[in-house]
Parts: sequence; structure tokens; C-alpha cells
Amino acid sequence: MVSTVSPASAADQVSKLHVTIDAYADVVASSCPFTNVPPSNNVECEDWNLQFVKERIGSNATKSVWQAFLFRARYTLHPDGTADTTFVASGVGEPTSSYFDEARLTKAGVKANIELDDGSHEDVDIAWDGTGSPLQFSGNASPFNVSSPRHLVTTCFTTNDNSQLQYRSGVRISGTIDGTDVNDKTKMTYFESMSPFMAKGTRQIQFVTHGTC
Repeated sequence: MVSTVSPASAADQVSKLHVTIDAYADVVASSCPFTNVPPSNNVECEDWNLQFVKERIGSNATKSVWQAFLFRARYTLHPDGTADTTFVASGVGEPTSSYFDEARLTKAGVKANIELDDGSHEDVDIAWDGTGSPLQFSGNASPFNVSSPRHLVTTCFTTNDNSQLQYRSGVRISGTIDGTDVNDKTKMTYFESMSPFMAKGTRQIQFVTHGTC
């Protein structure tokens, strides 16, 4: 969902990108133990990340499409603190059917067959219910700025990432991803920062090159 702005080739050049997120919902879960204590035995675990989104970017502001993005990964965690990635794949697909309450963010749903970049296909059939979660509003402290700094300065460039967001966090979900029930806590554990989420808003990204880089 997060768009990337490429550095400009000339010094002191400004690049701007405006993203309108008309609708966004996700399921981010993991069976991996998030702890600094290594396991006593090898542990097999998985990461799941489904994003259902409609957005408009820059010059394509009059055009929008619904897309479903899926990321899957499996790991083996070892007692010595190391880990091996045994599987990783991702892909984007168009929903076969979907709905989204863009006005109040109370409900959403998506069905799609997504081809991953390893050639496999996974079916997703997920529904979000936001009626039990408060509607929240935020600016630059929004969850969209959690994964990347809002303001960053280096010797080569300066970036500013500003967002305005309406969202519901910790929403109820139901359905399956590749046949796995999203409410099966033995396979999908949700943490506070990964809680099922619905949102809409705007994002303005500015990238300025400077110096001799």
C-alpha cells in the first residue's frame, strides 16, 4: 500500500507524491513468538499479511481500483537465536467480489484468488466488522506513519511524510486465508500493533535531494 518515491537525480530537486486512500483494511498476524528469549527447541512459525485497498496516486487521482495484496512467510527459529526462512511469497490480485463502507468504516469484505510470485495460488475470503470499535481520527501520528519516520534528514536527502487518517482498530474479522480460519489463535495471533484495521485518508510525501550525493 505504501508508495515509494525514487530519489531525484539532480541536487535540490523536489519530488512530491499525493496518495488518496479511499478504503483500506488488513489482517496482519503471526504465530511467531515475539520475544528476546530464544526457544528451547526449534519452532516453526508463520507470518500472514492481507491488505485490501482502493487508492488513487498522483496523476491517476481520477482512477482507482480495488486490489488485494497477500504476503506469506514461514520460519524455523533455533535455540541459538538464529532463524531460517523456509518459505516467502507475495502477490496482488483483483477481488472476485467485495464491499466496503467507505463512509463510516463499519464493514468490509473481500473474496479473491491471489497468485503469489512463487507460482502458487491462495484463496482469501475475509469480512471485517468495525461496529464494535471506535472511529478515530489522526494526523501525523497516524498508524500510516508507524512503519516509516514522518521526517527524515540525511546528507543526501530530506523526506516529509504527512498523513490524515480516519480509522477503526481492533475490528472483528471472520473468514479464511488459504483455508486457515483467521480466528484460529493457534495459527494467527494478533498483537496490538497488528490488530485488524480499517481506514481511509490521504498521504502527502515530499522528497528533496541536496548536497553532492
